[in-house]
Amino acid sequence: MTRRWLLPLSFLLSVAVRAPAQTPDLSPHGDIDVRCEACHDASSWNVSWPPPSFDHTTTGYALTGRHAQAVCSGCHQDLQFRRVASACADCHLDVHRRRFGTNCEDCHDTSGWDVRDASRNRHPATGFPLLGAHAVADCDACHQGSPGEEHTAIAADCLGCHDTDYEATRDPDHAANGFSTDCSSCHGMTASDWGSGSFIHSAAFPLTGAHAAATCASCHTAGYTGTPTDCYACHRPDYEAANDPGHVAAGFNTQCASCHTTSVWQPSNWNHDTLFPIYSGRHNNEWNACVDCHVTPTNYAVFECIFCHEHNRTETDQRHQGENGYAYQSAACFQCHPRGN
Repeated sequence: MTRRWLLPLSFLLSVAVRAPAQTPDLSPHGDIDVRCEACHDASSWNVSWPPPSFDHTTTGYALTGRHAQAVCSGCHQDLQFRRVASACADCHLDVHRRRFGTNCEDCHDTSGWDVRDASRNRHPATGFPLLGAHAVADCDACHQGSPGEEHTAIAADCLGCHDTDYEATRDPDHAANGFSTDCSSCHGMTASDWGSGSFIHSAAFPLTGAHAAATCASCHTAGYTGTPTDCYACHRPDYEAANDPGHVAAGFNTQCASCHTTSVWQPSNWNHDTLFPIYSGRHNNEWNACVDCHVTPTNYAVFECIFCHEHNRTETDQRHQGENGYAYQSAACFQCHPRGN
């Protein structure tokens, strides 16, 4: 027979009074003022992405760029949602090992981890502003040899990166001619500047016209030091070969620039009219070649007026009676008629 214990009613009532009242389940996310249905629905506790109506900006941390695509658990690895910090380094491994501080946003933004506009803007603080082609170069292209992506300080001299360019250049051969290893003394910072040699000539001998397209070796036949800058040094063959008029025979000066330009070698800009007008006045279009007047091709100091004008000497002598210094000679004609009138 089973023994039954009968308890007084007064005892049962006293126990009921002391028993704790049943309370609803607390949120597993801790103390946050967000309604459950902002992220969950009645069909399942699984959270659809993005959450139906939850606005993350209400937490004081707006989700922009790539952050807006991240799943909640990517940052909130604990269900207690308040247990997460907002600094970049709290979620992102610092591959630079804190060489640049802990503010990732100084160089990166949420639109993409490889965005480097900000990092380039800060580069002048290193003493080496990124200009021209350098502005689009990949960081690792210069910061070689650094463990990981620490991007440790490197030498700011050009040769540190462009040593192979210096050694490989043949027109002109930089190493053989002892060119300076300061690339910036001849090259600029933009992409178009690198192949141009105009920098080296900008002061001593500007390369204009046809000179700009000439190869270095065509002038620098004996090296790159002590090269003369006068025209005759390069254009002596042109001077000696000219025959209309013959420069040597006529005793023309060897300052080519006095008649020619670097834009075009022919025609020259020498103006015969400064000596005797043949392109204007009564002699314009009255001749075909220099030898019409300069009948001695080996000496342009000799000229003839009489051969063209065919004066009758007797008549000419009579018309010039009493003229001081008159003679029936071309030189005498020029003496009195220096402008051909």
